[in-house]
Amino acid sequence: MPALVILCAIAATLGLKVKHVGSFLWNCATASVEILASSGEPYEALDFWAGDTLCRATNHVLAKTTSSGSNTVNVKENDDEEYVSEADNSSVYYLRHVSFTPAVGTHIFFYHYWPFLLIRREIREGWFQTESLRLVTVFWQRSSIQNLLLEARLAYADRDKNKTGIYHHQEEHGRVFWCRFQTSPIRSLSTVIMDKKKKNELIHDMEQYLQPGKRHLYAKRGIPYRRGYLFSGPPGTGKTSLCYAAAGFFRLNIYYLNLNSLTDNGLGKLMSILPKRCMLLLEDLDSNKVATKQSNNQQGNNTVEKPYISNQKEEGKSRISLSFLLNAIDGLGATEGRVLIITANNPESINSTLIRGGRIDYKIEFDYAGFNEAKQLFHLMYPTDDCQSIGLPSLKLPVGGIVSKEDFEIHADKFAASFSAKTISPKKIQDYLLGYLHDPKQAASMVNDWVKKIEEDNKNTDKKVEASS
Repeated sequence: MPALVILCAIAATLGLKVKHVGSFLWNCATASVEILASSGEPYEALDFWAGDTLCRATNHVLAKTTSSGSNTVNVKENDDEEYVSEADNSSVYYLRHVSFTPAVGTHIFFYHYWPFLLIRREIREGWFQTESLRLVTVFWQRSSIQNLLLEARLAYADRDKNKTGIYHHQEEHGRVFWCRFQTSPIRSLSTVIMDKKKKNELIHDMEQYLQPGKRHLYAKRGIPYRRGYLFSGPPGTGKTSLCYAAAGFFRLNIYYLNLNSLTDNGLGKLMSILPKRCMLLLEDLDSNKVATKQSNNQQGNNTVEKPYISNQKEEGKSRISLSFLLNAIDGLGATEGRVLIITANNPESINSTLIRGGRIDYKIEFDYAGFNEAKQLFHLMYPTDDCQSIGLPSLKLPVGGIVSKEDFEIHADKFAASFSAKTISPKKIQDYLLGYLHDPKQAASMVNDWVKKIEEDNKNTDKKVEASS
């Protein structure tokens, strides 16, 4: 009561009107924090925690599915529910999992015996619309707000500990920010079919860079703590697959950057708010005009920059310059701690300034599948005991006419021998094997005819390209 009298006296001294006294007293007696939806992980974590904790104590909830929008965070993504019709067992329905989170409005709850308010509100400014979550408690318990947010963020991180988060950038009414697009189960490196030596050397290099304490060592020597990788090779050879598997192995979220839909300012903003530990993916950079040699006039050793302006009918107002892209990757304001991966089918067409040393520190070339890669694929599609470590069930013999493991190895070698010329991508071979998923013997016996057909199709395609040029 004495504190209330003192506050009223202060309000009178300040000359506050009666209608403002209530808000003045409220602000003095409470501590609060408000988190906008565009803030990313803090908002997502609190929304997840609220959906998991508060919905049991509130009668007003908001139902969400994975298709409810970019801020849907407390649903079981990629986990549809299967329902079989009771009237007709042959009718099966796959429905999005529905979860609940506190609705717009004010919700009262207790955290460690102290009263809290969670206020969800919609914010509208002209055409701009977003959401915010606000936590309110008594002023002497402001530390409890920090503890609650920490608990929410840890719970959110624990939920995704066996998943890889995929983030895309989003623009709303001139504001650009990262939003989570989806999560996917961590992919085992064993499922990426490529030269084992190249794969192991790459993982070792990333492991050395991401070691705890490396940031301090870089800083002590005045070296920016960044590392870039260039994955090059024909389509379907595993470039993107290795990105996903490496991100899962090192528990990194992937931030996918589409340069065609950005302006210089938007790119700068996105790069400035990247997490300190993540994977930044620039996919198929050789197909982006701003990054190719054709977008610049080469004059000896000097490059005269020619900004790329996209087709506005196709991509809206998009304008980005090469110099700004270079500065965003390794300029003064570039984020440290991230792993940059650039993929390209034809790296020769990329402007050399983008992939020079310092921006790209490690290059790896992907190739078509040979004998070893084809045999790896055969074992992957028809798992034996060796594949149990990557979560695949063992092949139970006999199956498809194969009666023993020795017989299986004979067919695996026969299958792999058809790819010694290295003319077909692992992705195409995988698609072929999916057609014989339960019949490895048939897959091995029919593969020669299939390879001849693919090679013939490739020759015809090459002839058409030559004729058109």
